[in-house]
This record gives sequence, C-alpha cells and structure tokens, in this order.
Amino acid sequence: MPDRYSFMAHRKVLICLFVFCANSPAFGGEDAPGTLPTIIAYQTDSAIDLDGRLIEEVWLAARPATAFFQFQPKEGEPATEKTEVRVLYDDDNLYVGVMCYDAEPDRIVAQKLQRDSGLDDDDMFAFVLDTYRDRRSAYYFATNPNGVEEDGQVVDGAFSANLDWDAVWQVRARKSEYGWSAEFVIPLWNLRFKALPEQTWGINFTRIIKRKTEQVNWASWSRDNGGFLRISRAGDLANLNGLRTRLNLQIKPYVLGKTADKDLLLEKNLGDDDLDAGLDLKYAPSSNLTLDLTYNTDFAQVEADVEQVNLTRFPLFFPEKREFFLENAKLFEFGQAGFSGPPPLLVFFSRRIGIEDFATLAPIIVGGRLTGKFGRFNVGMLDVVTDEEEEFPKTHFTVARATRDIFQRSKVGFIFTNRANFGEAHNRAYGLDANIWLSNALEFQSFLVQTYTTGTGNTDRAWKLAFDFTKDHVGGFLSHLFIDKNFDPQVGFVLRRDIRQSTVAFRVSPQPNGKFLRRTDIRQNFRHILNRAGDLRDWSYGISFNNELAGGDFVNLGYSHIFTRLAEQDTFDLRGNLQILPGDFHDNEVNASFQSSRKRKFTATANIRRREFFSGDLFNWGGGFGYAPNAHVSFFLNYDRNEIDLPQGSLNTDLIELRVNLTLNTRLFLNGLIQYNSETNDFITNVRLDFIHSPGSDLFLVFNESRGREGENFFDGLPARNRELILKLTKLLRI
Repeated sequence: MPDRYSFMAHRKVLICLFVFCANSPAFGGEDAPGTLPTIIAYQTDSAIDLDGRLIEEVWLAARPATAFFQFQPKEGEPATEKTEVRVLYDDDNLYVGVMCYDAEPDRIVAQKLQRDSGLDDDDMFAFVLDTYRDRRSAYYFATNPNGVEEDGQVVDGAFSANLDWDAVWQVRARKSEYGWSAEFVIPLWNLRFKALPEQTWGINFTRIIKRKTEQVNWASWSRDNGGFLRISRAGDLANLNGLRTRLNLQIKPYVLGKTADKDLLLEKNLGDDDLDAGLDLKYAPSSNLTLDLTYNTDFAQVEADVEQVNLTRFPLFFPEKREFFLENAKLFEFGQAGFSGPPPLLVFFSRRIGIEDFATLAPIIVGGRLTGKFGRFNVGMLDVVTDEEEEFPKTHFTVARATRDIFQRSKVGFIFTNRANFGEAHNRAYGLDANIWLSNALEFQSFLVQTYTTGTGNTDRAWKLAFDFTKDHVGGFLSHLFIDKNFDPQVGFVLRRDIRQSTVAFRVSPQPNGKFLRRTDIRQNFRHILNRAGDLRDWSYGISFNNELAGGDFVNLGYSHIFTRLAEQDTFDLRGNLQILPGDFHDNEVNASFQSSRKRKFTATANIRRREFFSGDLFNWGGGFGYAPNAHVSFFLNYDRNEIDLPQGSLNTDLIELRVNLTLNTRLFLNGLIQYNSETNDFITNVRLDFIHSPGSDLFLVFNESRGREGENFFDGLPARNRELILKLTKLLRI
C-alpha cells in the first residue's frame, strides 16, 4: 500500500505541475538574463575571398566584438590576448571572421586536421548561433589554426556540443606573425530560422589559448552562469534584415561494394560478395521543420565499439555511433542519465533499433524522422522498420517525443515508444517529464513512465524526483528513483529493476589558481537501494578528489565503501566456474588516476584501483601513452588489466587498445582501431579511410576483421573468424 500511495501522489503532483506549467507565462524563481552584449551584422554585396585573411574592405569596415573575458583560469579578468570578431551576411550566406592575436605565435598549438575531432585540445575559436533566439538551443561552429571544420548542435547548459550534426560550410585559417585568423562561410540553407523582415539571433564566441590553458568568452564568461554553452546567457547578433528561407531538399545516395569471408573457422558463407545501394533524404517543409528519410540504411563507415569487461551482474552499455540516430538525439532524451557509469534508465535508446541483443545486426529497411519547433513546442518523431535477422523477427519501431518550453529555461514533455514485432507481441512505453529551473542554479527534475507488453498483462512503472544545484564552487544533487520489477521499455535501456534508489551528492570546488594546483573538485556521494518490498539491497559511500594542475594535467584520488546484498536469485557466474554466491558483502575501494594535458606531443594516462571484491580481492591497473609529432600523425596505446582472486578461483583479464590516425589534410583521413580482449579472446581490427571528395560527400574504404575464439591460445596464432572489405561512395545533391 505505501508504494501505491506514493506512486499515486507522485502522479497527481506531476500531472498538475505539467498542466500548470504548460499554461503559465512566467515563473518568479528563475533569474532574468540581464544585460547581454550585442554585435552588429553588416549586410554586404561584395565577394569574399575565402583565404583566412580579413583584408577585404568590407571586413575592415565592420565593427568588431573585442570585449573577451576569462572563463578560465581567472574568471572575469580580461583576456591575455586580443581577439576581434566580425559578422557579415548576404542573401545566401553568413560570414564570420576572427583575428586571434598572439604575442608568441610560434607557441600556438595546432595538432588536429580531422573534422569533428575535438578541437579543444588545440588553440581554437568557436561560436554558437541561436537562430530562434529562444535561449535554449543553438548551432555550433568551430575551427583551429589549421582550418579544421567542427560543427554540431547544443542545448542550453550542455557540457559539450553534439558533433553528429553535419552542415555544409567552409572555413579557412591562416597563421601569421600576429597570431592566427579564420574566415567562416555558412550557407543559410543549413540553418532553421523564422522568416521575418528584421530579426536578431543569439550568438556567443569563445577562444582557447591552449598553452596557457586559458578560455575566454564574449558573453557568459562567469562560471556560475555555465560558460560558453549556456545559450540563455549568449549575446545578440542584431541587424539581420531580409533573410529568406528557400526550398531545402538534400538527397544523398550511396553505393557500396563489399567482399566478406564469414566464419572461416566453420567454413561456410565464404566469399560472400555484395553490391548494395541506398538513399538518405533531408527536406525542410517549413522554416521550423526537418524531415529525414532513409532507405536501405548502411553504417559501414561507423567505428567499431570499444571493448569492455563486465565484472557485474548487470548489462553493459555501449554508446550509439550511427549518424542517423545521433542527429537531434538530445530532443529524444527521457530518463535518468549516468554520472560516471551506465545510465540507470533510458526510455528510448536507439541501439535497440537494428542492433538486437547489442550484438546481432538487423538491417534497417526504411526509416523516417521529423524534428522541429512549433512556437514553444519542440517535436520529434521517429519511425523505423528493421528486417528479419536470425532469430529476430521483422520489427517496426515508433518513437514520439514532444516538449513545451516554459518560463525562461524550463520545459515539460511527454514520450511514447512502440516496438511491434511483425506477427508477434508489441511493447509500449509512455510517460511525462518536467524539468523546472527554480533559479539560475537550482533545477527540479521529474518523470513518470509506464510500460505495457501484450500477452503479459504487466503495466509497470518508473518515476523520479530530483533536485540539482550547480554553481562554480559548490554543487549538490538529491534524487529518488523507482523502477518496478517488470518495467520493460523494449526500445530503451534499464540497468537494474525492482529498486527504490535514493542518491545524495555534494561537491565543493576551490580554485586557488596556484603555480601547481589550479582547481580541486571534492565530491561526496551516498546511494541507498531498497527493493519494492522495502528490503535493503545495496548502499555505498564515496569521496573523491579530482585535481586539475596548473599545466592542464589531472590527478584524481578516491575512496569508496560498498555494501552489496545478494539473494538467491542474484547469484551469477562471473566467468565459467567462478560463481558469486549469496551473502552480505562490505567492500572497501581506493583508486588513483593520472591524465596528462593533451596540449603536449607526448601524452600519458595511468590508473590503479584496489577493491575488496565480494569474498575476494580485485586489483585493477593500466595506463597508456600517446604521441602526436605533428598534425598529420598520432597514435595512442592503452592497456587495462583486472586481477581477481576469489575462494572459488582466480581470473585475470586484459584489454589492449591501439589507435592510429593519419591525416593528409582536412579532407583525407585514415583511422585505425585495433583491440584485444583476453576474456573473449577477440582480436579486432577496424581501419577506415575517409576522403571528403566534395562538401557533404565521402568515399569510405573500410576493413574489418575478427580473430580468435574463447579457449584458444593467442600466442599460437588466431585464424580469422570474420573479415570484410567495404567501399562506400556517397554524394550530396541539393535542390
């Protein structure tokens, strides 16, 4: 009875909150934006020679934005180097020009040449465009002194941009005796905006001076305000007149040739040659909507999953890497994300589509996605059909997600997912959520979701109530998560069922900015888990000291005490005959790690962890090193080992990962990922060549190979199990 009453009370509170918020024009507890800086966009009819130099008369006539202040290390102090940004536009393009002055141009860090490769390891300039000026989401564009293209989407207050959105644009950069400069040309058809005679967009600029580990922002330079990606604190781009939306239809066909030898050890399916073709289509039916359609979708160019070792009774979590599902992925989020591990619950997890049991690939026959904005409503719909594969039937997936913007930064929303196996049962999930910013630092989070599967009669629920308080030098998190025993969103991910999990976390972050130590995050967290019947299952306490050194290196220390209660039904086989038996276990753990700054040519990582592991001991250690002598070549080798000693026996596991990157220029890349997992005796090779033969169009050459089987000896030589060579050509056509 207490569980039912608590659920009913939560449901009534959430529904009332949803209705109230959806009809409320304002909320007094949320901070107003305050005074924001403004830059004027200058209309031009003059041609711009895209060479990275701001020497045309129209550039020189435009008034620049120059008032940059430090986000790190000395919050609010003027930037140590001067930056000038100018903005132009014409009927077809937006132009952004930047001059990054530097008193020591020979010390500029520029190690990247590959698109979307994480430019914050270099000297970098980036800007965001809030084209709706709704203070909630924006487009992201960045480059480094080598003229690398990086673009993405960002929502207000995110920790990073989603780089899986790709626009068709150009940038050129140039070093000089004064520093470095860059010119961006962004065709307006890439962007969604209101068709108004006169409008103002939100905009913000940031610059990283890597050798000084300095980041400076034009707006939102206060760390309490969230920094560069706090879109609600961005400045204004004014004087945009006469911008028009045009027909935007992009067609991207592909042809693919593949030769594969499958299961050579079983001597079947040899020489399976394959020629295939497919099509992606993107259409903007209005200035606010984007429709994506895909037929016979192929993801041959996607990097292989990074190998993991599972030492728990819970499932592993692998991130999504397929572009079709990653673009606008933030819109479809619903659930509880993980902090330093797998998420407890995601109602929609796109790897459930086309990757059955997280291993077997089911081909996608056809799919569609509609995303956009209607006034204060954000909508997303996804519909995909996958083909039959081995023991998995042909399946139809549907996801509908909508949120309504309320107040300055808050939102309420709903989600619906449906998985229908052709000729079999279907599974549905539907829920409401509300994220309410009570002030600039305090957010209330909640959701309520229910699942139903035909033939079972189960209508099980999950819900969450949480408060998240975040400021620069202090933070806290308070949460309660409930998941029913048979809760089953089959288009989602659930780490653990039948729990009532309470979490309390607290952080203090002094930043002395000394000669040795820049900042320390001292984090404490307590987690307490009961089952629905109220029986204690687990609890844990942890404290960590995460230290950023003045040179950009990180040294982290931590201690945890972990209590685990295993009932009879919780017994699990760790490996083979190593069975973890029922009982109460009090485990202590200490750990330490080091990561050197990526601004150096040589980089290194190291980690060590000692833990009492159920009735035995676990010793985990590893590390890696990398070398990037120039912008064209880099590699990184990482090793991780677990040594487990139990009364039932011992277990050792090894993971080896080698990454090699060869980059000829900003249009031609070769990436290699080679892995060995001793647990499964898998030796996996994934090599990808990408040639961007024209903007938005690629030629991929991919080689994949798997060797070894469990029980074989690696040193005796492992014959190939699967091998394939793939050639894929795409071409972007715009109408």
